Amino acid sequence: MRMKLKSFTLIELMVVMLISAIVIVLAGGVFYNLSQYKVHLNAKAIPVNNMAKFRYLLELDNMRSERVEVNGDTLIFKGINSSTYLVLDTVVIRQQENLIDTFQITSGFTDIKMEEGLVESCNINIRDHHDRESNILLTKYYSSEQLLKFANDNEPE
Repeated sequence: MRMKLKSFTLIELMVVMLISAIVIVLAGGVFYNLSQYKVHLNAKAIPVNNMAKFRYLLELDNMRSERVEVNGDTLIFKGINSSTYLVLDTVVIRQQENLIDTFQITSGFTDIKMEEGLVESCNINIRDHHDRESNILLTKYYSSEQLLKFANDNEPE
């Protein structure tokens, strides 16, 4: 006596495997497209983030510094954490002790107002490689005590 077992036929199993393969391929395609879109968005955001980080660090260095000086194409923030910004053709290099940041932007200093060798205000024009422009007005206020101290430090003996 033979007993008949209920089971799937070979054709039914092959149809299920085909449908599963199609679903897996479609899911892989969607995943790939989403990951490429994320890479594209990140690439677009890097220049904006670069300019925002440059602006933030410049304003932070200005706030923390005791005095600001300009020497050619170099902006120097002197204080506890001294830092310098060297402006080259296509990059700005920020150096603070052993830390060096490089910003892929072009920059220039205009309208520099100085008193006693110290920068009171400076307009900084920045542009990224996608021709997005931004202006930063850097203003430094010195107390009378700071001005007298700087004048005394620079007096010839």
